Amino acid sequence: MLRDVLRIKAEHPDDNQSILNDWVKGQLKVTRAFGAGFLKKPKCNEALLEMFQIEYIGTAPYLSCIPSVLHHRLCSNDRFLVLSSDGLYQYFSNEEVWDHVAWFIENVPEGDPAQYLIAELLFHAARKNGQLIHLVFVSLIFIILLHLIKKKKTEEEKRNPAHDY
Repeated sequence: MLRDVLRIKAEHPDDNQSILNDWVKGQLKVTRAFGAGFLKKPKCNEALLEMFQIEYIGTAPYLSCIPSVLHHRLCSNDRFLVLSSDGLYQYFSNEEVWDHVAWFIENVPEGDPAQYLIAELLFHAARKNGQLIHLVFVSLIFIILLHLIKKKKTEEEKRNPAHDY
């Protein structure tokens, strides 16, 4: 992400608000996205109602739609994978997300950790903002539990023992 922040600042040297409070143009916490065209092309920004437009300086995109890819070979220490949007990290750090999900899996193994994390996020956001109105900003959160993947993998290994996983 730091590399992307440096890129944005270099491509928009005349825009002292290209990164504002660690948010791109004060609007988005991530630097790569499939949507948010108003941060990629001036004409998309101009298509918005004036009250939603940003001050687009230059023609270079603020965001990239090219994903940052990290390959990680699953190992026995991996317990789950959290896929989320920036809304989650507006309220929680990586460590806090991990702590919440790990606690839930350990204490409520039959439950849905995604629902629990959403409830914790809503509670935290309401407490931080003093109201529930900010629930609109909650992003969809998907948690893929590795124990389910491992269970499926074990079932597939039993059916196809010679298959290389």
